[in-house]
Amino acid sequence: MSGSRASKGSPSHKSLTAHIQCDEGRPSCNRCIQRGEACYGYRDPQNTYLFKSENERTATLVSRAQTRPRRRASSLSSSSRLGTTLSTSSIDDSDLENAAQNLDLGAPYPWLKDGSKAREQSVEKRAVDKFFEKFVLFPCNSSSSSGFLEQLPMLFEEVQTEGRVALRWAVRAASFASLNNEQGNEELERKASVCYGKALEALGDTLRNKEEAVSDYTLMTVVMLDLFETMFIQSSTHRRGAHTEGMAQILRLRGPDQIYSARGWSLYRLAHHRLQRQQLAFDSAPAISQEQEDLLSSLTPDTPSNRITHDNFAISKICATARELRAKLLAGDELSDEETLELVRKMVELDRTATGWRAGPSWEYRDVRKADIVGAPEWFPVHIQLHHDAW
Repeated sequence: MSGSRASKGSPSHKSLTAHIQCDEGRPSCNRCIQRGEACYGYRDPQNTYLFKSENERTATLVSRAQTRPRRRASSLSSSSRLGTTLSTSSIDDSDLENAAQNLDLGAPYPWLKDGSKAREQSVEKRAVDKFFEKFVLFPCNSSSSSGFLEQLPMLFEEVQTEGRVALRWAVRAASFASLNNEQGNEELERKASVCYGKALEALGDTLRNKEEAVSDYTLMTVVMLDLFETMFIQSSTHRRGAHTEGMAQILRLRGPDQIYSARGWSLYRLAHHRLQRQQLAFDSAPAISQEQEDLLSSLTPDTPSNRITHDNFAISKICATARELRAKLLAGDELSDEETLELVRKMVELDRTATGWRAGPSWEYRDVRKADIVGAPEWFPVHIQLHHDAW
């Protein structure tokens, strides 16, 4: 399964089989509407989401990829990774267990003096545990606030309800992708691809239930898929907002009441941060909505995380205005110098406001070189900046 914008969907099945050119109308192909037929590949007006089946196409890509020479995971291109993604077939877990002989998974129970007497954990369980340690536990300490994924471990365990298995597959996919980025292993990459495909398939089933479509589990699943794509897919053209629009729609449908609980606020902050990241980085990101602006206006700017969110939102808005002005200039429209200079003045003022707030002593950071870190792995950056935790 794959999720995408309806405006960039594929031509409808009926138009293709009838050899008729699809007019790419929204929410449905007009030719299918005239014939009273269902239009596959376009958004149903009663359904907010689009998840279309690409299993047959992907199976073909997988078979082609398997005939080519395999390369080391660390050097794989985005096209070869995408070619193995979404496969409906799974790999034998024994292959993964055998491959684990060359992996550094650490001690399964680091808090025990002698962990040899404990029950042996599967590679999958240890990969998930390492993911939680890296992305949830270690970023937080006694002097910091809760991290982005603070609610993930609890949600991961609370998936006994039917229709919530997508989150477990998404977490497994991200766990194997993270471990593969560190150690480069072909079986890890294949396992991550399989889990990703199963997560998308399960998410498509979940979204058919209107109540479950806006649940905490669904929102966290979409966030995890976005995180997986950031880690696993190298080319920005393939990972540019693949699930960001769905994330924005879920936030909108959850309404303003979502921030009136600890879990709801945590999930909103997490998803909205990734949404803003996309809005700041790419023109193709979801446009700023009135619902987004109204909800942000209810947040106090006195806390660091909210202040960053407000500044990022203001930057996104002024960038959108600048893009509109640039489009007019490219179209040959005449613009007054005053209009251009006024926009430049606002940009300079906003830049001064955003950077000036972070100039205090609490925002000072220090550089740490890789050579000064004992036991730093090979993939570690040459140097890092240690900042105070704003979250």
